[in-house]
Amino acid sequence: MNSLEFLQSAKRLLQPEAVEVDRRNAISRAYYAVFHTAKLTADQLSWPLYNGSTHERLSQRYADNGQNALGYRLKDLHRHRVKADYRLRYIIQYSEGEKQIASCEDVLKRISALRA
Repeated sequence: MNSLEFLQSAKRLLQPEAVEVDRRNAISRAYYAVFHTAKLTADQLSWPLYNGSTHERLSQRYADNGQNALGYRLKDLHRHRVKADYRLRYIIQYSEGEKQIASCEDVLKRISALRA
């Protein structure tokens, strides 16, 4: 499976008429497209591994290898994914889903540029 399939799934889920659970799932799926792509890229670039949470380690790997902005963006995307998955009292609007998918697409482009 290609990690970008998660992004395709997110886009299918996020429709203007989507119910909230679909908006939440769209944010989560888009995040995992970034997560898996970022992890594969860091591994391919032989960046050192760290102890700790898998998601925290990944953003730290980017920051410690001269990619502070990407490290920060990974943390931010993770924060939004956690909100979508666990903060059920917070209402996820369609516009937030659009914003998160666009942010994920931007981060994916920036990660791809590292491999070029």
